[in-house]
Amino acid sequence: MLTANSFAKSYTSVDRPAGVVPLQVTAHLVSGIASGVGWGPALDGLLAARLWAERKHDRPAGAPRGLDPDHEPEDMPLPLARVHYDDGWYWAATCGWPVAVDPVPEVRYWASRADQRHLVEMCDQVPKEISETTGRWRSRVMPTSVLMCPRMRWHAVGDPSAVAELLAPVRAIGKRRGTGEGEVLRWDVDRLDADDLVAAHLDAQGRLARPTPVAVIGDDPRVPCGPVANYGIRPPTMHPSRREVVRLPSPAEAGAIL
Repeated sequence: MLTANSFAKSYTSVDRPAGVVPLQVTAHLVSGIASGVGWGPALDGLLAARLWAERKHDRPAGAPRGLDPDHEPEDMPLPLARVHYDDGWYWAATCGWPVAVDPVPEVRYWASRADQRHLVEMCDQVPKEISETTGRWRSRVMPTSVLMCPRMRWHAVGDPSAVAELLAPVRAIGKRRGTGEGEVLRWDVDRLDADDLVAAHLDAQGRLARPTPVAVIGDDPRVPCGPVANYGIRPPTMHPSRREVVRLPSPAEAGAIL
C-alpha cells in the first residue's frame, strides 16, 4: 500500500467523482516505444487525443484551428479525477514508464529525401536545383531512441470502464508510430491499492511519474524526480496557457526496471 507523505495535502486536493478509483493502466507492446526523454506519453494526453479525434469535425464554423495562443483551448471531458492546487488544476494521471526495460536504449535510424519528380507535379514553381545537403528539402538520416520493453504502465484516478473504452482503439504510442514504433498489442486497466495523490503522481517505485507543479511537490521534494522546467501540466500541453514551473518525471533509466 503506497502512501502520500511526500505531498503537501494542505495545498492539494483530488476531486474524485462517483465511480472514479485509483487505477493501473498497462499497454502490452510488440517491442518497445520510441522516446527521447526516458518516459512515455501522458495518459491524459492519450485520452484527450482520442476524444479530440472524435469531436474535432463537429466544431462550429469559424472555430480557431490548431493551438491558437490567443484562444483558451477546450478541455476534453476525460474520465479522470482532477488534482486542484492554489488556482490551478490538472488531471490525476501519470506519464508512462517502461516495465522490464533494457537499461540501454536501442538507437534506430530513419531516412528521408525530397522526391523532385513529385515536387514538380505538386508545385507551380520549382527551382532548377533542390539541394540535398542544405535547406528545407535536404536529405536526412536521423536517430530515434527506442526504450526496449514489453510493457508501459501508468497510474491514474479514473473511471475504469470509460478509460478502457477510450484506450481500446489506440494501436500505437510514442514517437515514429507511422514507421511501426510503439505498437500496442492490448490494454489492461486494473484497480490500484493506493492513495489518490500517489496514483495521480508516482510510479510503482515511488518515483515522480508526471510533470508536477513545484507548488504541489515543493522546492525540496522527498520523492526521486527530474529537474525543474517550464512545462505543460495538462493537454494540450503545447499551449502557453497550460505551462507551469514543474518538476519533471524521474527518467526511466534511474530505476524503472520492475
